[in-house]
Amino acid sequence: TGVDFKAIGGTVKMSVGYAQAENQNVDTKNDMQRVNVGLGYVYALSKRTSVYGIGGYFWEDADWQRDNISAHEVIVGLMHRW
Repeated sequence: TGVDFKAIGGTVKMSVGYAQAENQNVDTKNDMQRVNVGLGYVYALSKRTSVYGIGGYFWEDADWQRDNISAHEVIVGLMHRW
């Protein structure tokens, strides 16, 4: 799920996700949990051009994996719409 709201002249975007699943391909060790969160900001420079920054985190714990998996990401960019 996610939400966005106006702040400091731009738009703040937030998201959160959770999954709990079962691997149907194996008989044992088949439980999995996953969480991801994101936070971003978009600032319009003009009617068609924006700059943005996004940060995210991902975590997964699955019985069939040796260790938990996690990742971080940071993205910045410039977007122009034609």
